[in-house]
Formats: sequence, structure tokens, C-alpha cells
Amino acid sequence: MQNENVPIERPASADAGQEWVRAAERLPERLAARQGARLYSAIAMLFLLALLFRFFDVVSRVALIGFVGAILALAFHSIVVRVPLRRGLATVVVAVSTVGVIGLGVWQGFAALLPQLRSLALDLPQVEAKIEGWQAQLRQQTGLEVDLLGAPLEKLLQDPAALGMTLLTQAFGVLEILGIVILVLAGSIYVVAQPNEQLLDPVLRTIPRERQPAFRRMMHLIAHRLGGWIRGTLLSMVIIGTLSGIAFWVLGAPYPLLLGVFAGMFELIPIVGPWIGGALAVLVTLFYEPQTALYVGIAVLVIQQVEGNFVYPFVMSGAASIHPFVTLLSLLLFGAIFGVLGALLALPLTLAIGTAVEVLWVEERLGNRRAPDEPLVET
Repeated sequence: MQNENVPIERPASADAGQEWVRAAERLPERLAARQGARLYSAIAMLFLLALLFRFFDVVSRVALIGFVGAILALAFHSIVVRVPLRRGLATVVVAVSTVGVIGLGVWQGFAALLPQLRSLALDLPQVEAKIEGWQAQLRQQTGLEVDLLGAPLEKLLQDPAALGMTLLTQAFGVLEILGIVILVLAGSIYVVAQPNEQLLDPVLRTIPRERQPAFRRMMHLIAHRLGGWIRGTLLSMVIIGTLSGIAFWVLGAPYPLLLGVFAGMFELIPIVGPWIGGALAVLVTLFYEPQTALYVGIAVLVIQQVEGNFVYPFVMSGAASIHPFVTLLSLLLFGAIFGVLGALLALPLTLAIGTAVEVLWVEERLGNRRAPDEPLVET
């Protein structure tokens, strides 16, 4: 009780002694009220932690979807600010144009990819037979019983239409995903149209006034770095996908357009994504032309060198520089915690969290705004 710091003001009136006695008599009551408030706060915090633990999957999924909405809002914002119109009208124009361009691209792209997808589906039984032949040779030469396919992949190769039937039987899940996409897209457009009144200003009002400059700097820095990541990633996907598709077509690889699209899409996953796309191209080519697969592998290595030395430094110039080791750790961490969506968002999540730590803790709390004068490791 004596350790509680409860201030008791000395009254300046003539009855100072009586007021002091009454204040001292109310001291236990005030201490009890303060301890009760702390107890209720602790109980509320434990309750929130229990809810978070119980519904972690739902909460994390909602948080990641909200983060995707924030990334889309930043992408729209970077275009809207360059349109010489009033913000609301510019947002509508950009949103309609973006949806139209994406829809047209998907429609034309699907029309171009459909023949290759159909050809790949028809060739799957031959691929299965070739893999089974490799299994037989391996068993004959080594005596080992090795299953190169596994039951799920083997079933898919035997009946490619099973995947489509599975999607049809899970129509509610497809509609749910479509609804989430529309909701996130509409929400991001609304945020871009009215960013201050409905979102940013209410958030800043919940922060103490003396801390608001730091939070403003943090928000601006996160927006700048995520904007650089968005532009760089999209441009990198287009460049690598185009280079890969042209290289596969020149070398005579099967399904060059399809493999080029996959190579571009895998650019979204940092570090390991490009290698997955390249390995997929080599593996598919290996089933048809083993000698061509060697040239495809060399082309993949050359494209990776071009990306690492020229494309990536150029397109990511607006984003913060993150060491590959940190990127790999974030990929493993967020992928293990949140699954596929966490792996896809590993780099932007690391950018946002790292920026918040840099501004709110390193700069504000520690006052360390400069880099070390001398390097820790001599090179």
C-alpha cells in the first residue's frame, strides 16, 4: 500500500487539517479503485489473448487480407496522385480503367493459354508412363522401391478432369474467394477516394499528440517503401516472364507461353520463387526433350543472373534494401505461421514491420539516427 504513488494535494484553506484528514481517509478507497482498474485491465488483456489464441487462424487470415487491401490501396494511390483530376473522380477513373485492363488481359491471356493447357492435359498420361519407366529402371539398377509421384499427383495425372470436378463441387469456396476479392478491391478503392476522413485521421487521434509526428513519419515511410516494392515486383514479373517465354520459345521448349507465365508469377515469392519457376520449366521440358532441357536450364541460369545484377537493382530502387538472409528468414517464418499467403507477403510484411521498428524504437526511443561510424566486419 505504501508503495502506491497516489498524490494528495494539501489544501490552502483555513481548514487544511480537516481536509488533510478526509483525504487520508479516502486514500484506501482510491488505492482499491486503482488496483481494481489494473485487475480489470489484466483480465481483459488475458481474455483478448485467449481469443487470439483460440481464433488465430481466422484473425491472421483477416489481418493478411486487410494487409493485401492496404497494398492495393497504395498501388491505386500511386496512380491516382498522377491523374490531374479531383481525387474522387480520379479514383473512379483509375479503378474502372484498372479493372477493364485486368479483365481484358485475363480474357485474352486465357484465350492464348487455353490451347497449351489443353495440350498439356492430353499429354499427362504420357508423362505418367515416362515417370513409371524411370521408376522401373531405378528399381532394376538399385533395387530400391521409389515412388516418384505419390498418390495425389498420380491420381491427377490419371484423370486431369478430376481437378475441375473438385473445383465444381466446392463452388461455395470459389464464390467465397470471389466475394473476398471483390470486397478487398472495393474497400481499397474507397480508402483511396477518402483516405483521411474515414481512416487515417481517426487512427492518428488514438495516438498521444507527442507521438503523432513519429507515427506520421512511419506511415509515410511504409507507404514509400511498399510503393517501391509494388512497382518493382510488377515490373520484375513482366520482364522475367517475357524474357523466359521468349527464351523457351527460341529453344523449342514445350508450352513456352505457359512456362513463361509461370516464371513471371513465381517472381512474387522472394529468393526461391524464381528458382521454382525455372525448375518447373526444366522438369516439363525434360519429359519431352531431355537435350533441350539442358539448354533450358542454362537459359534459366542466365536469366537469373540478369535479374540479380540488372533487373532487381533497377526495379527495387524505391524500396528499402533487405539482406537476402533476412528475406529468407521472413519467408520461412511467415510461411510457417500463415501458410502460402504468408509466404507471398513475406517481403512486404518484413518491410512494414522493419520500418515500424526503425522509426518507433530505434529512432524515437534510442535516438540512433546514424549508421555506425566503423563497420563491424572488415572487408
